[in-house]
Amino acid sequence: HPVYHKYMMHNGLDLHARHEEVLSMLPGKVLRVGYDSRSGKYVTVQTANYTVSYCHLSEQYVKPNDYLHAGEPLGLTGSTGASTGEHLHLTTKKDGKAFDPTILLNYIRSIRE
Repeated sequence: HPVYHKYMMHNGLDLHARHEEVLSMLPGKVLRVGYDSRSGKYVTVQTANYTVSYCHLSEQYVKPNDYLHAGEPLGLTGSTGASTGEHLHLTTKKDGKAFDPTILLNYIRSIRE
């Protein structure tokens, strides 16, 4: 890890983004809005047994229990927490177990085509 200078498992996907609005990938309820030293400002959205966490945000537009439609803005990209530059970190989980966010991104892309 570039901040902690040691090997750490990276459960998620980093997407290059500079001062971009972050849109909810799925419809769902805002489960958590918070800050921690690793993820920085984050928003977690729950849809059935799936959660998507959007991390390192500079701004959070939502609060817990808000309902979001797919494509609705939830925050602004940033570089908060253990980050070396502005980007969006996505973490996706099913039943509490992390899975590769590209699976969800590819699914969303396929249903939009």
